[in-house]
Amino acid sequence: MLEQTRSCRAAEERVVAVFFAGLALFGVIVVGLVAAPALQTSAARSARLENRGFWLTLTVSVGVLAAWAFGGLTQYVVSHKHSAQLDTHVTAWVVAHRAGWLTGIMRVVTWVGSTAVIIPLGLIVGGWFVRRRHEWRPLILLTAAVAGAVALYDIIKHLVGRPRPPQAIWIGHFPAAAFPSGHATQTVAFYSVLALILGTGRSPRVKLALWSAAVLVALVVGFSRMYLGAHWLTDVLGGYALGTFWAAVVVIVMLIASAREARGGRA
Repeated sequence: MLEQTRSCRAAEERVVAVFFAGLALFGVIVVGLVAAPALQTSAARSARLENRGFWLTLTVSVGVLAAWAFGGLTQYVVSHKHSAQLDTHVTAWVVAHRAGWLTGIMRVVTWVGSTAVIIPLGLIVGGWFVRRRHEWRPLILLTAAVAGAVALYDIIKHLVGRPRPPQAIWIGHFPAAAFPSGHATQTVAFYSVLALILGTGRSPRVKLALWSAAVLVALVVGFSRMYLGAHWLTDVLGGYALGTFWAAVVVIVMLIASAREARGGRA
């Protein structure tokens, strides 16, 4: 019994470590984007290609870290498929601190991470770039971010098959499996790519505001899913990791395509 308790505590400590690693990862991304203009020079195309190489390396590193975090969380969830002490403690605390006014806010906020909001918003932003600037890339990137995120979490939900929290605490109706949180996954994937698109060529202050907003939206949507009883904490953390991984994949493809175009133009 003692050995089992120690094992559970050790597993929960690993999850907490992954959580803070994820927060640190967000911080690195934001700081890096704000510092980006300082790294840019007025040199010609060769210098910009080197800069793309730096961002490609950074993005690959972010993707690898996110994949590592998701793998660790998945292993933890599979070994505690029904629930774990960390999840039950967090859920109990959240439920105990529910309030009428906050419940109304959470019901609204959670829609910000739903496809009912994300898809129209992506079409509006992408359509604006197509119509005003004749650029298809933003629309393609946003479409890839959402479609890939949805496909990934649908497949993984089916494979893992983790039950949701008890139906008695639900505020709403939540079908399908719990891990990872679809809202958390697509929120991170979509809003990070959106911040990248809208921040291109902007000042450090604007980039900071955009990425801070993206992080805030992801955190609030994730909390709303736990508050409404739809997910455990590790479901939300898994969604954050999976969404970060997929966003990194989308950006990596974009950077490689941009580098090839630039080399082709120089030739």
